[in-house]
Amino acid sequence: MTSLMKHIVVPVDGSEQAARAALFAARLASPHRAQITLLFVYDAPSAVNMGLAGLAGHEGLAEASRASADAAFGAALAVMADAVESEPTQSLVVGNPAVEIIGFIQRSDVDLVVMGSRGMSSMEGLVMGSVSERVLRGAPCPVTVVR
Repeated sequence: MTSLMKHIVVPVDGSEQAARAALFAARLASPHRAQITLLFVYDAPSAVNMGLAGLAGHEGLAEASRASADAAFGAALAVMADAVESEPTQSLVVGNPAVEIIGFIQRSDVDLVVMGSRGMSSMEGLVMGSVSERVLRGAPCPVTVVR
């Protein structure tokens, strides 16, 4: 019998909720030997608004996105360390978080998304609707939201 769960995607942003989601995904993946992909989306419009996009052209944006991603991946990996058998894959994309998460899921063979209920920006959740809400509505696979 083959496992129904082979690939779990965990969007991470360095928040406590993302760390909880990463740990939940690791514990869920272990008995299935499912692959975990940690996905970090660098919000490019926010970077432009903060003036980061102009830092040394595209090199500044790439450097800022990589530093942010490394911090988010590090936080997730720290809580997952004892719960995973193999190192999760790490993927960094730039753009609107909800749009990019859904696009990544659509392009990949994903069985489940596990994500935090609220990320780093509580203001975004109030003004535009949360990323998790949009992913719940648009993902072509099951989504588990961890509180």
